[in-house]
Amino acid sequence: MRRHLDFYDYLLWTVGVLLLTLTVPVLPRWLGMGGQRKLVVAVTFFLGAMTFWAACFRPRVLRDNPTEHIDLFDGFMVASGLFFATVTCRIYLRWFHLGMTPHKMAIVAVHAFASLFAFYCIIDRGGLGKFAAICFFTGAFFLVPGPWKVTTGTVSPRFFMPMSPTKLDTFG
Repeated sequence: MRRHLDFYDYLLWTVGVLLLTLTVPVLPRWLGMGGQRKLVVAVTFFLGAMTFWAACFRPRVLRDNPTEHIDLFDGFMVASGLFFATVTCRIYLRWFHLGMTPHKMAIVAVHAFASLFAFYCIIDRGGLGKFAAICFFTGAFFLVPGPWKVTTGTVSPRFFMPMSPTKLDTFG
């Protein structure tokens, strides 16, 4: 029988994959970096490696019990899953046709993985009934602002405007 995924699986694997995806492609350029950037890359890499270690060799403190009721852990996973799904769609819509680097494509793929993994962990933690209840409450919560923005036209036109990735890069 396999072990069920829980909140800490989601948290540790997602953070580890995201941090290592941000740092591993940059490591070959390590010698050309400045001092402050080297420190940021090193700290991010070691945090990612530590979260992977904690995900593989789980301390007893980081155990979660499956529950049929919606709790704070589920709320966090729903919020982060929706956040990562929104980020993935927004990056895809704004930058895809402008030519993304393979590193940025990997980051978008990690965001998509994180959003899907959040909802998979919710299903594995509490079952389809719990997932259906979360979908119902989330849909009801987001139903109110949607028609308001569509009918009044209050969505900013800059939300879908493509921007050049070179304008957003701060590290050149």
